[in-house]
Amino acid sequence: ACWLALPVGIAACQNAWNRWFDLHNDLFGQGGPQGSVLQLFVAQFRDRALPVLDAATRAIFDPRRLHFVLALPLLLLILAPRIALSRRHFVPTCAIAGALVVLHLIYVGSYLLLEFHLATSQRRVLFQLVPVTLVWAAAITRDLREGRA
Repeated sequence: ACWLALPVGIAACQNAWNRWFDLHNDLFGQGGPQGSVLQLFVAQFRDRALPVLDAATRAIFDPRRLHFVLALPLLLLILAPRIALSRRHFVPTCAIAGALVVLHLIYVGSYLLLEFHLATSQRRVLFQLVPVTLVWAAAITRDLREGRA
């Protein structure tokens, strides 16, 4: 599992940076002034779930934006589920899908004004998933072309 060295190293460096400058992550501990992310998630779910789902749909399925690439996992899961969920691709498939879901669940539990938080971070954070999604889609496509199932 040498591939884990890079993400673990990045997380360790980020943690060291935060500690050095006494920075804190909203997702852990108290969060915002109204409570933790989990407390806010439960309290705000009814009001925020549909607007967040709408924002996710508009961002991911807009063919005028590069984020449209993030629709590939859904498309390839429908067209080639045996390959996308095979042992070879299961972990990356779940990681990409999980990242898309968790990213948007965070907005439900955010203490920031929802429109502000979506406008200032959603597309920027989604853009970070584009490269890995393209590599994943290329691997699935390769296996489709080679007839692996």
